[in-house]
Amino acid sequence: MALPPPYERAYILNCALELVTAGFHCGLSDRDYGQLLNNAGSAKANLKRNNMKEVLAKYDDAIISRSNATYNIYSDGWPR
Repeated sequence: MALPPPYERAYILNCALELVTAGFHCGLSDRDYGQLLNNAGSAKANLKRNNMKEVLAKYDDAIISRSNATYNIYSDGWPR
């Protein structure tokens, strides 16, 4: 399977984590298991971060337009 390096890293680390949690004996110490868990999580987070689309706020001109001044009931007048 040909994947870009970040995808391949996330795939391999998460497959290893799935095998360990499924009960396959791998000889990892608690420290190494913690490191595997941390690396798999950070690899997946990097993929999510890289694949997020930029959100651009776009509003209708009628909503944000200030060309039509409105009467101010607090000052009993029109804005200048």
